[in-house]
Amino acid sequence: MHNHLTSLLSSLFFSNDSNNGCAAAAAATAADENVAEPIEISSGEIASLEDHLIALPYTLEAWRLMKENNPKKTVCNLNGCNFLPSSAWKEMGETLARNTHVHELYAENCQLSKENFTALMTGLKRNQSIKTLNFQNNPELIQENTLPILATHLQTTYWKNNLVALTLCKTNLSDRELRALLPGLNGTKIRQLFLNKNRLGGAANRLSVKENLSYIFDKLEMPELEELYLVENELGREGCEALQYLMRNENTRLKHLSLLRNAFDDGCCRILAEGLMDNSSLKTIYIGSNDASEKEPITSKGWEHFLHVVCDDSSIQRTYLSNHVIRDFGDVDSIRVRPALAISSYIPLVLHEILKINASSLSSARKGRRKVATVHFNGECNLELVRMKTKLMPHVLEFIVKECSLQTLHHLIRNTPELFNYHSLVQ
Repeated sequence: MHNHLTSLLSSLFFSNDSNNGCAAAAAATAADENVAEPIEISSGEIASLEDHLIALPYTLEAWRLMKENNPKKTVCNLNGCNFLPSSAWKEMGETLARNTHVHELYAENCQLSKENFTALMTGLKRNQSIKTLNFQNNPELIQENTLPILATHLQTTYWKNNLVALTLCKTNLSDRELRALLPGLNGTKIRQLFLNKNRLGGAANRLSVKENLSYIFDKLEMPELEELYLVENELGREGCEALQYLMRNENTRLKHLSLLRNAFDDGCCRILAEGLMDNSSLKTIYIGSNDASEKEPITSKGWEHFLHVVCDDSSIQRTYLSNHVIRDFGDVDSIRVRPALAISSYIPLVLHEILKINASSLSSARKGRRKVATVHFNGECNLELVRMKTKLMPHVLEFIVKECSLQTLHHLIRNTPELFNYHSLVQ
């Protein structure tokens, strides 16, 4: 047991790697999953956190570096420390309150009861350096109604203006709890919010889910939020309808929205596409793989709704004015191997090509021109150029030469010989 404890805590406290986003959350959990059972230390015989670590010289030295405010210690990794009593958590918080170099705090799988969390936050709320908070896999935060405490601390001056990333994945968070947390989130400058693997859409009362999530996304005021992760939350159609409020918010700066593994169907795609029609900030929205194991997987008909967003082929003008910002829907390529149910199987290939145009470095105007060439001038070109106004004709010809293929130009010359005096040349 002593060797196991030494190995675990040494790896935790000596981790100085600065991890970002969802990848960091996934990497940080690797240590917890290898712990077979909670480590128990009798709090009755030990007075302080340092006493808990006295038999672990390397870990104790790492802790002392934080106490000494050593600038080399920028990450506090407490993942799996589920054996500490509230007195140790309080001392940990007080130490972090005095530290000015730790920027990231990871406390995953720590069994943070209301007593332990309150003890930690007593000092942590006075910290002036931490920018990343990760409380993943601590369902006790929900079970013991601890989120109001977190909401209050998020509104303190430093946290409100300096916290950039918050992770509450796998905390059993529901739509009602997130609504209770909303006052704490609003007004903050958080850029990354991770809420993966919760139950935001898992309630049996679907009307309640739609009402709460619609209220949340309608009233959400996080002006700096750029990335929102809602993976595995059983959102369903009600969640998609609620997300329309977020997508249509004119003040949103959201660039990435991850909705993977939410059992979406073609109807969900239609709802999300409607919301995207009025959005100009999202660059990536991960809808999820077209997995045949799902009850109603997304088919080519569902992806057609998104194609209509990035390339409306109903007219040249609508194509030109389509969304030129979205560059990735996630697992688009996987549709190629599935049979088309409602429309022909070329749709995924077209969508893939359009997204490549959006992801290019071209200006919005050039992207629009390229889409018009791809959709309306691909192959046969039957424009009646001879009937066009003289001032318009040169611009059309220039467009075809610059943006279209040689095949298109060939078809144009062949189909309008009188324009190019083709017959006289042949004779």
